[in-house]
Amino acid sequence: MLNMNQIYEKNLNNYYSQLDTQLSKVLIYEKKKIHEIIVSLENIFSITKTTTKEYIIYLTLNESKKYYEPKIKCVEKKLKDYESKIKDIKKKYKDQEIIPVYKKEEIKNNNEINTVNSFEKMNNAIRMSTDIESMSGRILINLEMQTKGMKNISNKILNTNDNIDESKNNLNEMLSKQYDDKKMIILVGGFLTFILLAFFLFKIYKKYGK
Repeated sequence: MLNMNQIYEKNLNNYYSQLDTQLSKVLIYEKKKIHEIIVSLENIFSITKTTTKEYIIYLTLNESKKYYEPKIKCVEKKLKDYESKIKDIKKKYKDQEIIPVYKKEEIKNNNEINTVNSFEKMNNAIRMSTDIESMSGRILINLEMQTKGMKNISNKILNTNDNIDESKNNLNEMLSKQYDDKKMIILVGGFLTFILLAFFLFKIYKKYGK
């Protein structure tokens, strides 16, 4: 089973791969398609940014400084690089009218209507897929945290049982020792009583026996 660290890294690598795919599309797709690619990039980057922050918090709380510092620097650098690339693309195409603004009364061509509808559906599909992927990653993380919590509880219960058994054994040893001490006291007391009694009888016999 993957631990929390591996789950975060797996999700981030998946998001990096999606960002790289969208960035590659910018180089090969027509200019009229760039707008939808930028929207997709922004959606994926937003999820990547959120996951990166959560990963940094997890590392800070659960690993020593010498281990988490290089990891944090690495993910922060990647996030900064992707942010810079997306800004460059937006700056390059911001002055170009990629998707015209339509008004219902001005649209007379059915092909233009279909184009706008298709574009909106594609954006919705992209947003939905990234949201689903983000939710899946969060569910895995929550499940892992719950599993880890249950293991900790189970270990505590086992430790408690071990402590109870140990205390019980110690108590039994104390009771056994106390019982042995009582037997020894009784035996010594009986022996001393016997000696005293024999001594008094001897004295009486010596005094009155003659």
